[in-house]
Amino acid sequence: MADANPQLQDKLTGYLGSLAGPSLVMLCHEIDRAGIAADLDPANAMILRAARQALEEKGAWGTIVSRPQAMAFADTIPFQIRPHTETKHRGRICIDSLRSIWVALVRDPGNGALPASIREAAQAVAGAPDSMHRVVAGLRATLMPVLGELYRDVATDFGHSQRVSAQLGGLRVAQDLADVIAVLSLAPRLDEFRAFIGKGGDRVDHVDEKSWQPLASALDHFTPEQIIYPMVMLLGHMAAPGSLPNLLVFTEQSDEPAKLKRSRFSPVVEVLLNELDILACTVRDGLAAWQVVDDVVPAVRRFHEISSGLALAINMELPSDWSKRLAAKRSRISDCLRETVEMTLGRLRLGIQPNGVGVVAPDPLDTEQAIESARLLMAIKPLRSELALNECVTRVHAAVEGFFDTAARNLPVQARAAEAVDMPALNARFDALYRTSMVLFGDEYAGLLRRSGEVSGLRLPDAGEMAAA
Repeated sequence: MADANPQLQDKLTGYLGSLAGPSLVMLCHEIDRAGIAADLDPANAMILRAARQALEEKGAWGTIVSRPQAMAFADTIPFQIRPHTETKHRGRICIDSLRSIWVALVRDPGNGALPASIREAAQAVAGAPDSMHRVVAGLRATLMPVLGELYRDVATDFGHSQRVSAQLGGLRVAQDLADVIAVLSLAPRLDEFRAFIGKGGDRVDHVDEKSWQPLASALDHFTPEQIIYPMVMLLGHMAAPGSLPNLLVFTEQSDEPAKLKRSRFSPVVEVLLNELDILACTVRDGLAAWQVVDDVVPAVRRFHEISSGLALAINMELPSDWSKRLAAKRSRISDCLRETVEMTLGRLRLGIQPNGVGVVAPDPLDTEQAIESARLLMAIKPLRSELALNECVTRVHAAVEGFFDTAARNLPVQARAAEAVDMPALNARFDALYRTSMVLFGDEYAGLLRRSGEVSGLRLPDAGEMAAA
């Protein structure tokens, strides 16, 4: 229903946006709770989406208060991840697991008052967004007993996968539950650490000779078993995460893995290697959904920065478990990207000059995928050595250059000899070639291409035509 009526969805969002925040919270939480008891019908699902969108438009806090599990587990936000990794990483909590934990709590008859408590807390934040920190801190005393009881129910039966699956949805969810409890129990100290790393602004720039000692002192409040949690939080706040290994190297005054592994700050490397695994999964999922610009490119760049930082700070040429794991993760992401990069030329041909009887206009979806393929190629090109894709990217880029040289020469020749009936298709090809050339070769090359085409009778769509399309 929602997919078939986008205009109705927009109108509904606009209407709900006129309601007060606490009223929207009540609506979101009540429909969400009904969805736990039974599948929502399309109308209620549309209302829920519209109400959440209306809350999100009121401020960043709206994303949290519109979802009961997000409000209940707001302390875990720095530790949340979206992709499902093959193995559980301590200090990392999958967002889907939080939903499973929340559903298990709501379905327990002994927790009948819990949904109302979370809803009232969310309404309090919606009425006074500045109270978020205080409200979240107040929820910890309510949540810890019920979470501890839920964990005890499954902890004694980890060997019985059917029981764990029935209660929480799988062993991974139970492991994430253990992390949720650990984060909530450490929340006051983590709040102090967050305040420390936020003193210089919203982000920590990097770890260097001046900053490592204050950081090391701030981490003294955590035991070796707990220190991974502030490490994860620190990684999320850093503008240059590749410099995080410096904390370990400066402390021990060594770059030898054997010596560094004995340091109390050795979890730094574990956190970074786990981050590389998460980023590789993000790239995998982003390529499957073809979310190149939003997901794949940022993940590839962050992977490059962290892996380079590890290799520069620590002597990974010495045989060690760390060097083997780093090599394996580089190999994994290169394998994931190689297949997509190898298909770049084929996607460009399909999105610019598709085969067919006569002159065929490219499909707009194929053209968009060609442009996304070009963006991915250009994003990987400066990182190709670190990603073990040097030969592949160099070869594909050379083939792409050859394709564009040929297309840029042939398309104007075709246009000069074409009949009027073929010009719309040729103009569509010219538009696809022009847009893709801007990504691959820049504005100067695209400008020359445009002038060459216009001299031959080709033209690009104007702004009105593009908006109508």
